Amino acid sequence: EKERGIIIEEVKMGKNKPGHKLYYGMNKALFKKDKRRNLVTGEVSDVKKITREQLQLVYDTFYHPKNMFIVITGKFDPEEAVKIIKENQNGKKFSKYKNPVKREVKEPKEVNKDYQEIECNVEIPMVKVSYKMPFDIFKDKDEIEIGLHLNAILRNNFGGTSLLSEELLEKQLVTFISSSCDIENDVLVLTVRAETKYPDKIIKIIKDKMKHLEINEEDIIRCRRAEVASLIYVLDDIEYMNSDIAYQMIEYNKIHEDIFDIYNGINLEEAKEIINKLDLNNNSTVILVPFNKG
Repeated sequence: EKERGIIIEEVKMGKNKPGHKLYYGMNKALFKKDKRRNLVTGEVSDVKKITREQLQLVYDTFYHPKNMFIVITGKFDPEEAVKIIKENQNGKKFSKYKNPVKREVKEPKEVNKDYQEIECNVEIPMVKVSYKMPFDIFKDKDEIEIGLHLNAILRNNFGGTSLLSEELLEKQLVTFISSSCDIENDVLVLTVRAETKYPDKIIKIIKDKMKHLEINEEDIIRCRRAEVASLIYVLDDIEYMNSDIAYQMIEYNKIHEDIFDIYNGINLEEAKEIINKLDLNNNSTVILVPFNKG
């Protein structure tokens, strides 16, 4: 009961944040069945209804050694670490493993809603345009490889040093513009986000640009060098590497030991092929607008 009140306050605080509203507003516009439609915390009504028995069931089902792995990074003796872990686990008793059944949810190709305006405590409207498509348009391609190429393409067309970004900022049509690529549950989402006093105009510009994505050899070389330099830099970050290894195990069920080769393999031919395969027919637009003072 003590935690319930704290979590309810967290839910309420999150709903007052523009970034939170824009993120979940877009997710509800894009997805019909995908879990990303739902708040991680649950709604206030969900938190109020949850029981101790449900929490115990979740704990017994998922928080079990057979459903876990451990990642250790840093300077240590691996054999000594394994010995300590085994001694620790052997001194504990665990309930019988329930072997949770994975729910396969097939997300429809179409978006849930193609346009939505949400009132929020913002001074300048925020725009988000997202394109949803099945990842299988790339057949058996590696997710990391496709993601790297797509991020390079998006940055080249909408990034801080792109011609479009410089033009929009110079003309004071936006205060910022950014892009991202997300691949999860076999669904690919490409997103462009901007803060602007002219949402209708910027939405049209974004959609027009998405239909005419550009990239050349010079852009690819610059992107490849930046990605490889970034990779080398983070290899010295023990906490980052720990999180990245855990992420790869959860997301791909393997560790990409050839990650340097994948980064170094970003090339123009692949980028152009990816652009040609993109399906831009299913998209959603969400705008955060200031509260109506009237």
